[in-house]
Amino acid sequence: TVIVASTSSGGSRNAVSPASAKAVSIPVAVKVLPPSFARSDPTNISRFLREARSAARLKHQNVVGVLNVGQEKNLHYIVMDFVDGQSLQKRIQAEGQLPVAQAVEIILQMCDALAYASKNGIVHRDIKPDNILVGTDGLARLADLGLAKHVADDTGLTTAGMAMGTPQYMAPEQAHDTQSADHRSDLYSLGCTLYRILAGAAPYQGTTSYAVICAHETEPVPDVRQANPEIPAALAAVVRKMMAKDPADRYQTAEKVAEDL
Repeated sequence: TVIVASTSSGGSRNAVSPASAKAVSIPVAVKVLPPSFARSDPTNISRFLREARSAARLKHQNVVGVLNVGQEKNLHYIVMDFVDGQSLQKRIQAEGQLPVAQAVEIILQMCDALAYASKNGIVHRDIKPDNILVGTDGLARLADLGLAKHVADDTGLTTAGMAMGTPQYMAPEQAHDTQSADHRSDLYSLGCTLYRILAGAAPYQGTTSYAVICAHETEPVPDVRQANPEIPAALAAVVRKMMAKDPADRYQTAEKVAEDL
């Protein structure tokens, strides 16, 4: 659950809390863990707090920043930067395919965010249009690090053989074992996202999550130009390489993706 509050411009950013959020000047987003989630499974609290810790490590214009995390009575919350805009998912639902230039610009900004995250040892593990917020200022920001892991600080919240993520955008190796996901898995998911905003549909379809996961593993990478013939061949080649089945055949860094884009 995310609500919007506002807080005084005076004082420390780290002092922001829902209780002190007054209708003054600076809007913030307050993400709240529903109490029923906290009661049903204690690991939900751990994952919620992990999102805050992961995001707090990343101070970048293309990442939604965390201002504070805390608890009031039985309510756990994260105070974040407020983005005046909408998710990329809502935008493409309203507009369908985005123009090539706009699509590339958004993905270039996400490459900057992922390059920064990788340098700080963070793997997001759930890149998708829902987790990319596009502001009215044109700035794209990566959000929702609930599945993120810090390479040097594995919390043990996932175990070998456990798959976590979103099937339509999940790399094959991540579907087998979330712990095996690395920055190249994020690049695969970003490639699926680029395909989605260029083609107007996700690259693989299926009636069940399992069917979609199997398609990612076994079906050839679709040519995005079949859905949108106006896409340049060079851009289609970038999408295809981002979505290579084998991580070794993909781009190895976000910087290289950006260079080819």
